[in-house]
Amino acid sequence: MRRLRELSSDESAVETARKEAAALDDEFHQRLDELGERAAKTKESRERQRREAERTQTFDRETARGTGVGLQIAYMIIGFPMAGLALGWYLDNRLDANAWKPILVMGGAAAGIALALITLNRLERK
Repeated sequence: MRRLRELSSDESAVETARKEAAALDDEFHQRLDELGERAAKTKESRERQRREAERTQTFDRETARGTGVGLQIAYMIIGFPMAGLALGWYLDNRLDANAWKPILVMGGAAAGIALALITLNRLERK
C-alpha cells in the first residue's frame, strides 16, 4: 500500500512537473518570438539608416562635383580675359602701343568661354 501511495505521489509530481515544463516552454517560446521581433525591428532600422547614409553620401558626392566644375568654369571665364589683359598691358608698355590690351582681352574671353563649353560637354558625356 505504501508503495502505491509512493507511486501515486510520484505520478502527481511528474504531472505537476509536466505542467510546469509546459508553462515554461510556452513562456520560452513567447520570449523567443519577442526577441525575434525586436531583432527584426532593429535590423530594419539599421537598414533604413544605411540607405539614408548612402543617399546622403551620393548627394554630397554629386554636389561636390558640381561645385568643382562650376568653380573651374568661373575661373576660366574670369581668368583668361584677366590673363589677356595682363599680357596686353605688358606688350603695350613694352612696344609703346595701345592695341594689344583689347585684342588680348577679347581673345582671352573667347578662349575662356570655349574652354568652359568644352568642359561642360565633357561633363555631359560622363
